[in-house]
Amino acid sequence: MFTLKPNARALRMMLPVAALATATAAHAALPATSAGALDPTFNAGQIVAMPQSPDTDFPEAIALLANGSVVVAGYGTNRAADTSYGFVVRFNPDGTADTGYAASFRQRLASRPGFVIESMSMAGDGRAVVGGDSVSGNPKDQDYRAWMAGLDIDGNLDPAFGNQGEKAIDCAPRTQCWVQSMTRQPDGKIMALIGAYDRPYANVTAFVDRYNPDGTIDATFGNQGRALLPDSLNGIEVEKIGLDQQGRPLVTGAVSGLPTPDEAALLRFTPAGALDPSFGAGGIVRMKIGGVQSGFQGLKTLADGRILVSGSTYDTKLTGIRYVARVARFNSDGTLDTGFGVAGIATPVGGTLSAIDLQSDGRIVAVGSGYVQNAGQPKAMVARLNSNGEVDATFGSGGILLFGDGGIGGLNSLVVGADNRVTVSGYHEPTYNSSFDSFLARLIGTETTTNVVEFYNTTLNHYFITADPNEASAIDNGAAGPGWSRTGSAWKSGGPARVCRFYGSPDVDAATGKRKGPNGHFYTISADECALVREDAGWKFESYDFSGWPKQADGSCAAGTIAVKRAYNNRFAVNDSNHRYTTSDAIYNQMMASGWSGEGTVFCAPQ
Repeated sequence: MFTLKPNARALRMMLPVAALATATAAHAALPATSAGALDPTFNAGQIVAMPQSPDTDFPEAIALLANGSVVVAGYGTNRAADTSYGFVVRFNPDGTADTGYAASFRQRLASRPGFVIESMSMAGDGRAVVGGDSVSGNPKDQDYRAWMAGLDIDGNLDPAFGNQGEKAIDCAPRTQCWVQSMTRQPDGKIMALIGAYDRPYANVTAFVDRYNPDGTIDATFGNQGRALLPDSLNGIEVEKIGLDQQGRPLVTGAVSGLPTPDEAALLRFTPAGALDPSFGAGGIVRMKIGGVQSGFQGLKTLADGRILVSGSTYDTKLTGIRYVARVARFNSDGTLDTGFGVAGIATPVGGTLSAIDLQSDGRIVAVGSGYVQNAGQPKAMVARLNSNGEVDATFGSGGILLFGDGGIGGLNSLVVGADNRVTVSGYHEPTYNSSFDSFLARLIGTETTTNVVEFYNTTLNHYFITADPNEASAIDNGAAGPGWSRTGSAWKSGGPARVCRFYGSPDVDAATGKRKGPNGHFYTISADECALVREDAGWKFESYDFSGWPKQADGSCAAGTIAVKRAYNNRFAVNDSNHRYTTSDAIYNQMMASGWSGEGTVFCAPQ
């Protein structure tokens, strides 16, 4: 009873034929402070593996709770048993699994295979409604029926919702249907976007239903709780539903031509459930966004009434990768906002973008599937744009992050927290043509610019810097020995490259009876220099202490950054080497006047 429907509505399953030169980011190369880096406070800066089934997993929806916990819903498959089943899991704010959540619900679904979760709506108090379909019948001739379940704050079925926690949804006037997407009004009412068709996948359409918080239909919406689409939209494959600031439902998708979807679609309804005549053409925007096939998927409404959508195009005329990601911004009347991207449409990368959200600074984050250079398989991808639609080069590597080394991968959902940290969920194949594993990750959205603080030791005549506030506090309290005090000099940590920190090796050289390295520290942003110093027995690698920006080819620092210069005390011969790092030209010149050697700009720091 597999539940991958025959419409291929989520472009995550595309099979490209060649490669596209796109920037890729290896997370191991990013500092913990950089935008796009894995958040070190979430699962210790690692991706959370969350396999839920013996074979393929598809996390479909994600929610962030007020306390920082994360709830993920989706479905998995068991090929040996020829079945599929839904899952809902919760993770603690630190990324560890919350093993006490949804225990009885998981057991219930395990005993009733064929109940699949494809959408979720989360209330502010942690109660959830999940939706998808129940599947029954012969695998070659299955019935798909839309289904919802209400969960309490512990993830168990809520008996106050529907029929003891569950609700079957009528598919009329079609015979087959599923809950594709959900959103929640401020009053707790639930908007459900339902895809529908007649077997064998004919007369494809969609409904918008509204339910009261207890799961009963809200008869004041549409026609007795359901808004039907006009015949002109037959063949529509819907993706997401959301609400604008006036409570008007918005729907994304693609309208089919023959034989496949070819026009992106954005619909708006009135709060009462009629297509909104003030939007587009009678409530409907249909358009090509390049290529032969176009589709809108992700949806985010803005406070000023404008609308962001993400999606993709497919063009058989292109060579190599034929899927191209798109982000469009519409005015509140459904016209394209020409101040965004090129005539209202931005093209961040090759691939598809299935979900989109907004940071508090106006930057746009979208997730989906993208491509790595010289590899034809799509990878799980995060892309970030500036508010004007330009790719944000300060995020990841050239605005793009790709996850996974094996076969196909993709991200289906994301949520941006109040602190701009980005939590994403998705799937990938460890190796090509293997089963999909599901995963969860949290990324830093706003670069952390912790101060790099300088200390001086009057006894050693040495300088020391650290970006760790705990270490700095310990030194203040005498943990590093007597003689240390702050100089008052500091600069900001932040940038795309990590700074290696070394300490003179305290090991004793048997030939001399003295320590191998100086009682001092050395820092470098150069990966080559870092590798060379690692091979020197006189130095021990301690950590990547902070991050910065490499200087440009001409030795200068890029706009928005300042030079960090290095002076050397010239005491190598007596094993007493020490360096001073400073952003002050006056201090740098003072050091040289006192006999230190000036080594110039070694890296750059945020202003």
